Amino acid sequence: MNARTGVRGDFRFTGLSGAMARLRVTRIGYQAMIAEVPVGGRTPTEIKLTEMVVRLDELVVTGTAGEAQKRTLGNTVGSVPVANTVAITGAPRRIQDMLSVNVPGVRVTRSSGTIGAGGITRIRGSGSLSLSNEPLIYIDGIRVNNQSSATSLAFRGYDSPSRINDVNPEEIESIEILKGPSAATIYGTEASNGVIQIISKRGRAGRPTYDIHGDAGANWLMNPDGRYPSNFYYDKRDGQIHEFDVLKYNQERFAATGDTIFRSPFSTGTPLAVGAALSGGSDQLRYYVNADFLRDEGSVDYNWQNKYNGRANVS
Repeated sequence: MNARTGVRGDFRFTGLSGAMARLRVTRIGYQAMIAEVPVGGRTPTEIKLTEMVVRLDELVVTGTAGEAQKRTLGNTVGSVPVANTVAITGAPRRIQDMLSVNVPGVRVTRSSGTIGAGGITRIRGSGSLSLSNEPLIYIDGIRVNNQSSATSLAFRGYDSPSRINDVNPEEIESIEILKGPSAATIYGTEASNGVIQIISKRGRAGRPTYDIHGDAGANWLMNPDGRYPSNFYYDKRDGQIHEFDVLKYNQERFAATGDTIFRSPFSTGTPLAVGAALSGGSDQLRYYVNADFLRDEGSVDYNWQNKYNGRANVS
């Protein structure tokens, strides 16, 4: 006969016979205990468990049904505890920034420093000269778009977003990365470049829990002199090519006249992020709802990003 405890650890058995009953109590993180208790007594039985000092076998999320112990897999699995990392250091603007510094063998090469621009992700290098080398991306077991340079009307030139950065780090519980071609045994031949498995947050049994956060800052380019390329033009009057530096010209004109004609292309960006989450439930029903807004600004006024995220799930 089996029974599960409530949030406070209460449990009850009915229909028992005899004078004594043997109970085996187990809980993750604690040593299992076997106790002899009287049957039909009016006094509640209290069983105290001892914390387990031996590390448990780690479980990983794979493409197959059921649990899998990490030590039994033929793949090398890298893990990122996103929820704990965000609580300590704050949420990064892009998930790719978190992967490249937390998981050995994972490298993200960004195309530029433009706000919202993505980059290419490589797990243990490139495996093909002609095919895509991007790893597959799964969110809660569902495959999603893994383009590293998705088409977007909001970007000009060579800068483009990566679809993995659409996911808000505040919504993620953890990320597991399967490295190497051995991941193809679970996810198919397309997974020869590796797999990024994103596990989102879910509600837990207990009273409702609110999580409200806000971020603000400044983004500017220090010492822009010499970092902004000069323009060159041809002057018909002397038949020579002249160099024109906007910043230098502004400084010289302001020193001479106290006025400027050309506005400096650089400014101070003021990124802002706000969000809230609600989670809770009972043993039978658990829920999680999250909403976030991000306004990111770069060191030039035409480089900005508005990002809206929302997620809800019921278990």
